[in-house]
Amino acid sequence: MTIEMNTPTRVFLGPGSTKQLSNALRGMGQRCLLVTGSTSAAQSGALAAVQEQLNKLRINTTVYNSVQAEPTVDDVERGVELVRGGTDLIVAVGGGSAIDTAKAVSASLALGPAPALVGRTLDDDVALTPVVAVPTTAGSGAEVTKGAIITDSSRNLKSGIRGNSLIPRVAVVDPAWLPSMPQAVAAQTSFDALAHAIEGFVARRADSISRMWCRESLQILRQTLPAIGDGSATPATWAEQARASLLGGFAVAHASTGYPHRIQQALGGNPSVTSAHGRGLAAVYPAWVDELYRRLPHEPMDEVASLLGGIDLRKVVRDLISRLGLPASLPETGYTAEHVEIAQNTLGGNLENDPLSQTEHASLETVLMGALSTGGQP
Repeated sequence: MTIEMNTPTRVFLGPGSTKQLSNALRGMGQRCLLVTGSTSAAQSGALAAVQEQLNKLRINTTVYNSVQAEPTVDDVERGVELVRGGTDLIVAVGGGSAIDTAKAVSASLALGPAPALVGRTLDDDVALTPVVAVPTTAGSGAEVTKGAIITDSSRNLKSGIRGNSLIPRVAVVDPAWLPSMPQAVAAQTSFDALAHAIEGFVARRADSISRMWCRESLQILRQTLPAIGDGSATPATWAEQARASLLGGFAVAHASTGYPHRIQQALGGNPSVTSAHGRGLAAVYPAWVDELYRRLPHEPMDEVASLLGGIDLRKVVRDLISRLGLPASLPETGYTAEHVEIAQNTLGGNLENDPLSQTEHASLETVLMGALSTGGQP
């Protein structure tokens, strides 16, 4: 069996690693679009620290600081308009939304309007403006992945622009910015890291390399998630959480994800309900894990549970959702059967990567119906 890996990102990981940014950017050009949200990166100090590094190199910087939590094609188009005259690099400072917006702006600058790119996989040889990612949350793993998740509300569509050319050139993973996250954001993004490690482990595309990354991530999350949930996380906790998130990013860049991510993206395209990505994932996880146990051999799920310090993944997942204060069913997030029916028409991505896709039962529909019921004990 031949395993192919594509991990081209130059990564700086650890407290204070933002100070390495100027060295990483040397020779990448003198015109920069700096993409960030409206408040969190500024309040944490991350934005000022990155700007200091850019100023060291006298890089001419255009700041785009109005990216929203679940980026849309309009967010992408606004970024593109700021640098119609050209830019040498795009630096994203923020969570997965800022990083995904930066990737999408890069794609749109080269390939045209964002709406035509959502749901599309780009050719590997397309030349894009390089993206540099400075994450200020620890869950999305977007700093090393090849997707940008963007919503096109006109089509009720939340999907990815994907391709190896979108993988960031540089990632600076500095846990110094994580303690300033609001508790709700910390919980939601941390669950995203957990979802990446679980889905990456059981994915049909998983192999010995991706499972190695997932195992390490899960062992870290066993320690960090309870502390994040009860508010006792220390700087050391956040340093480990940043590492777990990065490992999960590598895993899903390699093995991809499964039904929970596909379902959340389909539901997230509906503008009538606003739910953060991590909350949407948590809302479908109990139903998905229940179905894994019903239809498949238990060994992979039991191994994941053991790595997380438990025995049965159904119980472990429900316990972690509760500890993080997240919803365990779709109605808790505002979704109804009508929303699910609409979402079924926009489900996309690689559905075949989920292990349930190979069963003889209508498991995807069962997961959706299960997520509409309570997230209580199976």
